[in-house]
Amino acid sequence: MKLMFGAMLSPLLKVISKVIAFYRYSDRVNDAKIKIPVLYPRAYEYLKIQRESGGFSHKFSEYKLLELAEYLFKNNPKVILELGGGGTTAILIEYAEYMNSKGNDILIVSVEENEKYLQLTKKHCENIYPNGVDLINFVKCDRVQNFDGCYYSKEY
Repeated sequence: MKLMFGAMLSPLLKVISKVIAFYRYSDRVNDAKIKIPVLYPRAYEYLKIQRESGGFSHKFSEYKLLELAEYLFKNNPKVILELGGGGTTAILIEYAEYMNSKGNDILIVSVEENEKYLQLTKKHCENIYPNGVDLINFVKCDRVQNFDGCYYSKEY
């Protein structure tokens, strides 16, 4: 009887832990929706413009941006490669401006395969970050796919 009870309890505990993790995630998403407009109002403005213009955005976008900002300011990377611009580009500019104000030079390259989205990201960033957009190297690269997988290709 003990073995059977333990076998039944184990799957139940897994389900309970997943439910708890989901609620923690939900709390974090809701918390980010409050924090992003306060901590990074310009990045939040970018996100609003992106949503209004039909850009790629999810209900968890604030959470994603907050997680990225926390990672950047904790780890202080000097070189960043962004694959596909958007809301994350705004946070990268916030970080670059902060690092430059402290006398630290960093290299940020934002790679985009679609010219339309590249220009849209640049335009929105230029409106919100008139000086900050110069801190990002925007690069249009084609995505190539072959039997090894896919990669971005740019000849210099």
